[in-house]
Amino acid sequence: MGYWPAEAADVTRDVVLSVGRLVPVKRLDRALSALAVLKAQGRAVPWVVLGDGPERARLEAMASAHGLDARFEGVVDAATRDAWLRRARVFLHTAGRVAGGRGEGAPVALMEAMGAGAAVVATASGAVGWMVGEAGAVLDGEAGAAEIAEAVRAAWDAHPTGSPSARERATPWRWEAQAEGIERAMKSASDRATASFGDARVYVERFVERPRHI
Repeated sequence: MGYWPAEAADVTRDVVLSVGRLVPVKRLDRALSALAVLKAQGRAVPWVVLGDGPERARLEAMASAHGLDARFEGVVDAATRDAWLRRARVFLHTAGRVAGGRGEGAPVALMEAMGAGAAVVATASGAVGWMVGEAGAVLDGEAGAAEIAEAVRAAWDAHPTGSPSARERATPWRWEAQAEGIERAMKSASDRATASFGDARVYVERFVERPRHI
């Protein structure tokens, strides 16, 4: 996970954020439809989308038709991405299985959003349910616009300053934590190898190299 902001960072969390390539498997039309439901209920929230792809023109047209406060930023550099992650009150991830069987795996953007303290609303796909655990709202993979909208509203109202539980859940995925785990595993393997080599050396000394007296 490449982004881990300072815990004491003073930020204003004022957007719903989605990140990813704009392709069918991301199913961002579902996110858009949910935000349109909120707007119709008088609960409009600003939506920022980072990423580009063949679905962009269609999604922009849909957002315009619904009168949504939506910004499609395209591909951005790391600093811009991090700035939006800091502002995300809710991270909305609606990827799922599409025709042909393709689905979502373990999205890095989701890890980074949780590390930034964003409240997560996601539809179940791949490892998403395991990644979020109890630290966010994971809906059925085929959840409709009304259900997603309600989850976004609840997360938006409950986490005006971010979600500490999401950040805590993501802590083991930090590069530093991963490096420590790898270092421990390598040391354990080295210790076992050393012990095995030592046993083998004793055998050689006793039964191979020791002179025979006839």
